[in-house]
Amino acid sequence: MSTLRILVVDDDRDFAESMADILDLHGHHVDTALSGEEAIEKSKKKQFDVTFMDVKLPGRNGAETFLDMRRIRPETKLVLMTGYGVEDLLNVIIETDAWLILRKPLDTADILKMVQLVEPGGRVLIADDDTDFAEGLREVLEAKQYRVLVAHDGQQTFDQLLERDDIGILILDLRMPAKTGVDVLQGLRDAGRALPTVVVTAYAPEEAGFPETMPYLEVAGILLKPFDPDHLVRLVGGCGRKDRPPWQMSRPQLRATGSVVY
Repeated sequence: MSTLRILVVDDDRDFAESMADILDLHGHHVDTALSGEEAIEKSKKKQFDVTFMDVKLPGRNGAETFLDMRRIRPETKLVLMTGYGVEDLLNVIIETDAWLILRKPLDTADILKMVQLVEPGGRVLIADDDTDFAEGLREVLEAKQYRVLVAHDGQQTFDQLLERDDIGILILDLRMPAKTGVDVLQGLRDAGRALPTVVVTAYAPEEAGFPETMPYLEVAGILLKPFDPDHLVRLVGGCGRKDRPPWQMSRPQLRATGSVVY
């Protein structure tokens, strides 16, 4: 597991320090902040891989703080912590790219599972049997400074995902030889391998054999071919928030916009 730079933001000093101690014992570098203002100042001075933030903070609440932090450090993943019924506030955060939400009281095992999913600088794996198409996507993403791998059938895709620990995002065609995209997703779920996945297909999801359980197979979105490369870059850049492991709250309903289904 990689060593991460983590910021814990909570006005309950004992809670923040206890959480920091847990993460520190597992080899991570942890800072704490007791207010939104303090969190913003620390973000200006240091890059964090992930921030745990209480929704209800004195002064600037979690939503306001997060929006300011996104402007300073757009690449930082956010995990919201809440013991309050503030669904409207949570929806604002989800729409602005919160990575996931944990309900208080927190389970230590859940915190550690989440941290294990965060790998700074992970690679993108493109899985598509159309060589020209896959290489075209590789060029688009490498131009945006992503590190890219390519697989041309479902079995090769599945094997790489199980053998490597540096793949952070999967771009997956549904119709491939050896294993279909659905087979790959179901196999990953059975193996407990969670990562954000963007599905690319020339077919409507139901025509491509995608089950009704799609929202629970760790899918970040669907790109219908042909699609605008900018849509892909946008999905890859923001799909951390769609990585919703099974022990976390339910995924929102997917919605369609042009060639992208979120």
